[in-house]
Amino acid sequence: MFEPDVAGTYKGFISKTDYLKSLGVTHVQLMPVQNFYTVNETDREYRSGTATASNYNWGYDPHNYFTPEGWFSTNARNPYVRVKEFREMIQNLHTRNIGVIMDVVYNHAYIAETFENIAPGCYHRFDENYALSGKTGAGPGLESRHVMVRKLIIESLKHFVKEYHVDGFRFDLMGFIDHETMVAIRDEVGKAYNPANPDELILQGEAWLFSDLSLDVKAAPANAATTKIYNPGLKLNAGIFNDASRDSYTGRGFEKGFVQGVFKEYDRVVSSITGGLKSYDAGQKVFNSEIFNDSYNRFAETPANCLNYLSIHDGFTLWDKLNLSVKDPSKVERARLMRLASAMLFTSQGKIILHGGDEILRTKPLSANDKERNRAHTTPFTDEEEGVMYFHENTYCSNDYTNMFRWDRLTNEYYEFSSHMLDYYKGLIQMRRQLPCLRYHKTENVIKGLEFLCSERPNGALPLYKGFNDEKLNALEINFINGPKYERYYLAGEVYPVNTSPNDENNELYLVDFDGEGKGTIKFEKAQIQKFDLTKWGEPATLNIKLIKTPGQWDALPKAYTGMGNNAIRIGGIDSKGNVVIDLSVTDFEAGTVPRMYDSYMAYHLDNTLEKDLPKGFTGTTYTELIIVHNASEDTVGVMAAYITDPAGWVVICDSYNAGIKPLKYSALPTTKRGETNVLIEPGKVTVPRKSTAVIAKMK
Repeated sequence: MFEPDVAGTYKGFISKTDYLKSLGVTHVQLMPVQNFYTVNETDREYRSGTATASNYNWGYDPHNYFTPEGWFSTNARNPYVRVKEFREMIQNLHTRNIGVIMDVVYNHAYIAETFENIAPGCYHRFDENYALSGKTGAGPGLESRHVMVRKLIIESLKHFVKEYHVDGFRFDLMGFIDHETMVAIRDEVGKAYNPANPDELILQGEAWLFSDLSLDVKAAPANAATTKIYNPGLKLNAGIFNDASRDSYTGRGFEKGFVQGVFKEYDRVVSSITGGLKSYDAGQKVFNSEIFNDSYNRFAETPANCLNYLSIHDGFTLWDKLNLSVKDPSKVERARLMRLASAMLFTSQGKIILHGGDEILRTKPLSANDKERNRAHTTPFTDEEEGVMYFHENTYCSNDYTNMFRWDRLTNEYYEFSSHMLDYYKGLIQMRRQLPCLRYHKTENVIKGLEFLCSERPNGALPLYKGFNDEKLNALEINFINGPKYERYYLAGEVYPVNTSPNDENNELYLVDFDGEGKGTIKFEKAQIQKFDLTKWGEPATLNIKLIKTPGQWDALPKAYTGMGNNAIRIGGIDSKGNVVIDLSVTDFEAGTVPRMYDSYMAYHLDNTLEKDLPKGFTGTTYTELIIVHNASEDTVGVMAAYITDPAGWVVICDSYNAGIKPLKYSALPTTKRGETNVLIEPGKVTVPRKSTAVIAKMK
């Protein structure tokens, strides 16, 4: 552990930049470093797991947009020190060819007085009742459409580009910033970074379907929220966090995903592997479904618009997520699943982002006196770590014990797992940087060079309606079966209009009365259907609902749902009379999903000759093609691959234990040795062990 005057500072960060270089990352994304409100800058004392109070915050409580945070300096009382040390940290990273992206917060202030005392009514956004908008849930909203707010945003960003030489910005809750402001940022701040190519400045952000601006995809740019499904596109050229990758690969929250055996996520996994591209042609492939084609899953104009990830700061670490969803006291299986999930991420198109510390099995255990204890969770699968059974998913004000990197995992009882994971991540990073086909820049090359090795979809009838706004859909009758007898429940979810809560006792309540056979019905007329807000819970082509016992509470119908689950009504599930059936005996029942046996593995072929882009210092390989298989089943699978005509011309470069670009030696006996593999290449076939990845490459 560092001395107190260095730990957690810009100077302390410098001591780990050689580690970052050895890891192989291209950029670091710093959580907010603009001056924020809720910490004592001069108090740098370490808070243990039993500390009675916390002096820690992520920094999403902005105070001064032009000033680096003093809490991260070695002397907060001297204003020059923070400037000098922040510059030195960035320079140190740049000398190691690592770019710097700042996380910035322009959607809200921490307190209204910051701006209201200067110019009342000028900087903040007001709601329909002329009250300060608190829609973000984090503080009074800023009005990006006002000239002075736009000026503040652009000038403060330019300040950090010109004075500190940062390389990009990540926008917290970007959906609260209008299109015109975001385009102005690209133009003006981009030119400050590189007058010849403004697009070189990295812009990325959270573009959730959540805002007090218009979520209507036809809204004028001046009033439109910058969201995943409606943004300025190529004019902005921003990376958008793709939660579909996180949720489908390993599960949302503490739920399970494809890696843990939820194979119905197949179509959503495919959408993320293709980089969320709108234009990817699925043809007659089996995954060409409503889920795959949902605009929330396919949103990107170019690969650069998609930012795939498995975990991030405001969620569980990847190690904790798997601990909450897989029972494995030995940790062997959990580590295996983590490598499988990570290999899936690194072989997905678009950009990717890693949660710092995942590579050494970072964990966020609950401390004894945490203010947000309700944000820590445990499940029947959870195994104890450090004497703790609860793990945190939102540690914005948790203390050092919860938020810190546990570097001692590389030397203590976790050594076997953490050191292997670190090496595996280094190999995955090397593989991705050396093989351009894993990160195509051009949209047309993803379409041309990425082919899935899977079955064709069966011929079936097309949905009767184009969507919930189809003029032919005059009414919607939801028929619940296998429900509770003689009980009343209420609907929560997307049946409520825009800018309303999905579950509020003050809403117009929609009730379902069940009869003696456990059947219940509710009917919506066209006028009500047209007011549905299909963006509340994502996937805007789907109506998501949930039965709850008490309005305003989340006391959902037992056994009908997983913790964060719900019923989904896809347009294909509605018949000619507007009727749809929800079977409550099936957990998280989805109406309209075409019944099929989902593959338990993902397989695809990539052409490595279409692009030649290599980072500085990388020589590339002689490999011309790749075949990638992610086997999430409990059994060994054999995948048919007609591309393999001569097995001698193909080599394995990545499996469940090894990652990189060097060929691995085949072993017929089960092996976990470095440099050996159980992946077998045969004419027209590749065989992959359970819960494992295989990347095989064709030599020139």
